[in-house]
Amino acid sequence: MDFAETIIKNRKLRLTLRIICFLLIIPPLLINSLGWTYFIISELLGISLYLINTILITKPIDWTVRLFLFILIGFYFKRHHLPPAGMIMVVGTFLLSILSLWNSGKFLITFRKNPFIKMFGSLSGIIITLFMMGLLFMNQHWPGIPRVIFIYLGAFLFILFTLGFIFTLPNSNYIAWSERDRKVFFRTILIPMVFVFALITLIFVFPATYNSILGRGVFGSPWFNDLSGINLFDLEGIPSI
Repeated sequence: MDFAETIIKNRKLRLTLRIICFLLIIPPLLINSLGWTYFIISELLGISLYLINTILITKPIDWTVRLFLFILIGFYFKRHHLPPAGMIMVVGTFLLSILSLWNSGKFLITFRKNPFIKMFGSLSGIIITLFMMGLLFMNQHWPGIPRVIFIYLGAFLFILFTLGFIFTLPNSNYIAWSERDRKVFFRTILIPMVFVFALITLIFVFPATYNSILGRGVFGSPWFNDLSGINLFDLEGIPSI
C-alpha cells in the first residue's frame, strides 16, 4: 500500500467517524421521545468516538483545536443541564492541559532555530493550561483558591502574551518560515489563543452574556420540557402558561 492509498483510506475513516458521531450526538438532542437511557448511551458513544477520532486518527497538530471543540460541546451540555456535561468538561480540560504542557516542552526542544515560535508556543501552552483549569474549577463549582489563581494568572499571562506578540511579530521573519512552522503557528498557537481570548472577553467583560450562554438560572433542558400533558388548575397562586 503506497502513501496516497493510506491518505485516502484515512480520509474515508475520518469521514465515516464524523458521520457516526453526528448521528449519535445531534439527533438525540432534538428528539425528546427517545428516553433518557437511549439518550445517555448515544451521547457517550458519540463522545467516545470523537475522542478516538481526535487522538488516533487526526494529526497531533490538530489535537489542541479539536479538544477545544470538545470542551465547547461540554458547554452546550452544561447549558441544557444534560448528564454528561461534567464528564465532558473534566475529561476535555484535563486532556487539553496535558497536551498543552507537552506542547510547551516540545516547542522549547524542536523550534530552537525559530525563537518566536519557541517562546510564544511554550508560553501559549502554559496559558491554556492555567486558564482552562481555572475555568473548569469555576464551572464545576469546585471550592478553593486554585480556581481564582488559575483563571486570573492565565488571564494576566495572556495579556503579556498579547503585548509581546504584537510588538515582536514584525521582527519574527515570518516570510522565511517553512510551511511546517506556519501550520504549527496557526493550529497550535494562534487559533487556540483565539478561543482563550473569546472566553476571557466573555468572563471578564461580558459576564451576563457568559452566564446566559451557560444557561445560568435555567434548571432544565428545553429539549425535555414537554408540558403538553400537564394540566394546571386555575387556582390562586398558580400561574397559567
